[in-house]
Amino acid sequence: MIQEVQHHPVNGEVLHVDFRAVSATSKIEVEIPLEAVGEAKGVKAGGGLFEQSLRVLLVECLPQHLPEIIQVDVTALDIGDTYHVRDVVLPEGVRSITDSELAVFRVSEPVVPQTSEPTPSPELVTKEKGRGLL
Repeated sequence: MIQEVQHHPVNGEVLHVDFRAVSATSKIEVEIPLEAVGEAKGVKAGGGLFEQSLRVLLVECLPQHLPEIIQVDVTALDIGDTYHVRDVVLPEGVRSITDSELAVFRVSEPVVPQTSEPTPSPELVTKEKGRGLL
């Protein structure tokens, strides 16, 4: 199993790969990337702001049950809704070790900039108004 991949900082070329020996009968702990699927209802209809606060999930499973990625359908999320680790549906044989109370996705209210009264522009001094130009 690949444990770590090092890339060249400029061209992205693979420089080094670390492998990890695993037993097919022993559970392993691995971080699996989380991916949001779909567009949240609160973003699409209400202009909400979609936030992903957790990018990976620490899971425990046998090597043969190890998923490459965990996809989460976020289309039902409305403004004010939060999707927690406990809500993530995992494949059979996979158990989350990450704190179940952590937020993964959230849709918050749109940020509307406060409008202030326009500031009056300075008066232009001209000869026509009876004032001399300096």
